[in-house]
Amino acid sequence: MDAGEGTSGEHVMSVIFKSGLTAVVFKVKSANIAKLKQATNAARNEVLKTLTGSRSGKTYRVPGTKRTYTASAPGEPPAVASGRMKGDIRGKVVSTLSGTEGRIGTTLDYPRHLEKKMNRIWLALGMKNARSEIKRLMGIRWF
Repeated sequence: MDAGEGTSGEHVMSVIFKSGLTAVVFKVKSANIAKLKQATNAARNEVLKTLTGSRSGKTYRVPGTKRTYTASAPGEPPAVASGRMKGDIRGKVVSTLSGTEGRIGTTLDYPRHLEKKMNRIWLALGMKNARSEIKRLMGIRWF
């Protein structure tokens, strides 16, 4: 309690109380962001796994080299000829007005074409494979 002087000079007693809600919200948000970063990294790793392994399409020469690679057939994830796309897969956590979200993707243009136009699924498949790990890391309440 605090004893002080009122506006008219009389002594008043007051009780000061504060809400800890801001600190609680901050701690919950921080914990959520930490878990979301772990889940985003796990999802990114699964997406990268979809771009690894052999394919069953035609065999081509890697431009500018003597090496060859087997292209992907429709329905398979894209084959990795140069590693440019695989090296550009990023995961990040972004705060928006509606909450915090984990994002996986690439800044390159051609991966979108591969997935949508040529039916070379990679991002959707990687995310599907990551679902159980994301659930484990985030907890069932987030799904």
